[in-house]
Amino acid sequence: VHPPVLANASLQPPYLPVDAPERREKSRDQLHTLLKVWIPRFQEQGITLSLESHVTASFFVFSDLPDFRDFVLDLPGLGVLIDVCHNYYDGYDIPELISIVQSLPVTGLHLSDAIRGQPLSQATHLPIGDGTIDFEPLLDHFAEHKNVYAALDTRQHKKGNKNTIEQPRTL
Repeated sequence: VHPPVLANASLQPPYLPVDAPERREKSRDQLHTLLKVWIPRFQEQGITLSLESHVTASFFVFSDLPDFRDFVLDLPGLGVLIDVCHNYYDGYDIPELISIVQSLPVTGLHLSDAIRGQPLSQATHLPIGDGTIDFEPLLDHFAEHKNVYAALDTRQHKKGNKNTIEQPRTL
């Protein structure tokens, strides 16, 4: 007997090249309209469509995690892929992150470390252990969730840094 296959497709929220409130609102409305059409199409094929939890307000269409949560709750059938390093970078410690997303259908976790106070491009997607995220509460919370997957999402992994592969085994 083979374990069930988790069919999931995830997407990032729209990136905003300019931080302008009217542009953010228009982009959110367009994303909402698009997802209302596509979620049922994915479901018909047995695939869960998930949205990554990117909320860096100066870059993405969501102003914060509660705004992201409310958007997702308005779209039944939409899953959530928690991008841990981005949410941590935006000021959410793991217990707060769990509290905000606990009512959402979480389908996956992007695991990479982060630090705060540095430029986004240098502070996120670090090998686990090279940043300051405490992953233990997150892993404890999702330990019994059989339909949540985790994936390494680090720049160093793409460059072949072996530490990125080995470090999660020590968590």
